[in-house]
This record gives sequence, structure tokens and C-alpha cells, in this order.
Amino acid sequence: MNAIAPGAVDTPMHAHHREYLFSYEKYIPLGRMQVAEDLVGPVIFLASDASAFITGQTIHVNGGLLMVD
Repeated sequence: MNAIAPGAVDTPMHAHHREYLFSYEKYIPLGRMQVAEDLVGPVIFLASDASAFITGQTIHVNGGLLMVD
């Protein structure tokens, strides 16, 4: 089983605390807040035959906020 671990995503669910959400933007190496469309590519990849020989992996989609050695 594989997984996607997104960072904080700017969605309508965060409408009541967007200011708090965007206070973390300065810590994201790519320089912007994540949007839902940023997750599309990794999801399509894991659902496709291109990932057929990948198992037990977590893809961190967070703009570099969490960098793992």
C-alpha cells in the first residue's frame, strides 16, 4: 500500500482561519501555499501502471515543508 501525505492545503474548509493557515507559508521552501490541484499528479501516478512496482511508500506532497533524509 502506498500513501500521499499532503501538507496544509488551501481549501474552502479553511475559510474561517485562512490567516492562520497562511502564517505557515513563510516556512514552505517552494514559497506558496499548497492547493488541491498540487495533489493531482501524485494521485494519478499512484493510480497508474507507472507505479506498479512501488510498494509501501509515502509520497510527501508539501512543497518541501517536511524534508526527510
